[in-house]
Amino acid sequence: SSSEEVTATFYANLLDVNFNIPSASVYSSALVQGHLFSGNIGLKTFQFTIPMEGELGYLDIRIGKSHPLDMFLVAAGDSVRIHLDLQNGRTVFTGPAANAYRIQSEIQQKLQEDRLSDNPIMFTQDRNRFLSDPDDRKMYQEISANYLPGWSRKLDFLDSAELIYQHAKRQMGSASALEDYLQILANYKGKIDRERYDLLKADIIGRTQMQPLDFLFRNLRQEERYQDVFNSYRTAMESLWNPEEVPNEKSYFFGEYLYLSTSIQASLKGASLITVSEALPQKKKELVLAKALAKNFRRIPDLSKSVGVVLNEVQTPWISNELTQLIARQAEGSTLPPIGFLDRDGREILPQEWQEKVVLLDFWLVGCKACAGFFQERLLPIYKEFGDREDFMIATVAVDKSKDNWVKGLESGNYTDPGFTNLFASGYDHPFLDHYKIGVFPTYMIIGKDGKILKSGDFPKDLSGWKHIIENYLSTDQTHSGI
Repeated sequence: SSSEEVTATFYANLLDVNFNIPSASVYSSALVQGHLFSGNIGLKTFQFTIPMEGELGYLDIRIGKSHPLDMFLVAAGDSVRIHLDLQNGRTVFTGPAANAYRIQSEIQQKLQEDRLSDNPIMFTQDRNRFLSDPDDRKMYQEISANYLPGWSRKLDFLDSAELIYQHAKRQMGSASALEDYLQILANYKGKIDRERYDLLKADIIGRTQMQPLDFLFRNLRQEERYQDVFNSYRTAMESLWNPEEVPNEKSYFFGEYLYLSTSIQASLKGASLITVSEALPQKKKELVLAKALAKNFRRIPDLSKSVGVVLNEVQTPWISNELTQLIARQAEGSTLPPIGFLDRDGREILPQEWQEKVVLLDFWLVGCKACAGFFQERLLPIYKEFGDREDFMIATVAVDKSKDNWVKGLESGNYTDPGFTNLFASGYDHPFLDHYKIGVFPTYMIIGKDGKILKSGDFPKDLSGWKHIIENYLSTDQTHSGI
């Protein structure tokens, strides 16, 4: 490998990986040149010893752009040696726990193969506008004419409700593919302990079903045909495995499956997730509601009420603690930590320098269409309305790892304005982002003149609503008690 460092991310517990809840432990190790006497001549080696508080966890290993271990389920006491041939794409496991890792490596490879066989999709209201360039149109027509399902790929435009429905139907019809994955696991029956076997089964179910369920959930309509698709899917799934046999509360991926499937049921019924989850056993109910809160805390209108309902259901201490801390950090009146960002000259700027101003703080990413849209539709009009005031400012923070990429984003004029205070976070792992669990973009918050949070979620849907709350904050003396 050209990379000289290995990064291992370990999740002792995990509620949501996108928001890093709870925060993972990250370990780095330099690659060390092997030696004749250790039997590693011509190789580079690394070693991690990861302390575990509980019995299980998830381990992710990256070496440069290579990702040989993608969220592998690990157990306390595991001892395994991993031989990585990055040039030829081969991974070999040896040692006492090798079989548990071989299973997951085979599953990971099959997931990659299946995803590469799927056509990429593009949501657009008008494909003709997207293909307005004659050369693009000609290329797309040639690719479509020569397309052979299973042998080649083409971009699928989803520009109508019917096409979205047909794609969802195909995705949900993929449940039978689960058999191939379960057969991989069955090949190792008796070679690993029963608890690990059952947990890996739960993981496989979750990993393979998350993508189709997520697509259905995001594009769901309260129509009978969607109900029929989901009912057929559930019937197919129930023929492949018995839900009562899966220790799902210990599997992160099965928890995701459970959250998505329950959320879809609630949407189709026009009922609240809280109501539908009442039919679940306590552990499952707790997990579904906790995940819902962790994933949607910035969008929930009456957050304090929802938090109370969820915390009344939660019996697992670490989940209760994480949710309590998560909400406390976002609360109105909470103090921002003294964690800074870099300006274009490399100088650190702390949020505490912005006192006496109401600050609209926006987090964005180069290439993010939603970020560009938020800039054009919200930030620019707000700046035109309030930008000349001494007690107001807009600060933007780019989370790109590359400073050059950030500078190109600034100069493009697509994401921010020179009149804003434009800053750089140098990556997703910035401590401010982790503190507030910022994992999707754009994300924004409003900070008061006393340097404390005024608003971090449940923002208005339209521009007039934004202008109204900012005008209100500017005309009101914000004085908060410390939290």
